[in-house]
Amino acid sequence: MRIALAALLCLAVPVVFVACSSSGGQPTMECKGCAAAKSANGWCDHCNVGYKDGMQVKCKSCHVAATGKGGWCDSCGKGYANGKSTSCKGCATAAATGGTCPT
Repeated sequence: MRIALAALLCLAVPVVFVACSSSGGQPTMECKGCAAAKSANGWCDHCNVGYKDGMQVKCKSCHVAATGKGGWCDSCGKGYANGKSTSCKGCATAAATGGTCPT
């Protein structure tokens, strides 16, 4: 009896996992706001995510800096100058304000 129960469990457990992961963990329908944001380097307020060159950006401050002239995101410690990532806060600030980097 124990052997039969063990065999039944061995067969049933993989079926449950296959059924649970059949969607691949991805939503079946994409948000219309995200679809529009992806094509325009925009932000989806509904999902609270943005897109830059098709890549997802989760921080709104980083998204604004990455898609504009530039800027620095204090919460993430990331900077952007003319659409490119930079680790220099001075360069990121200068790009956003039209100035020059002090360092």
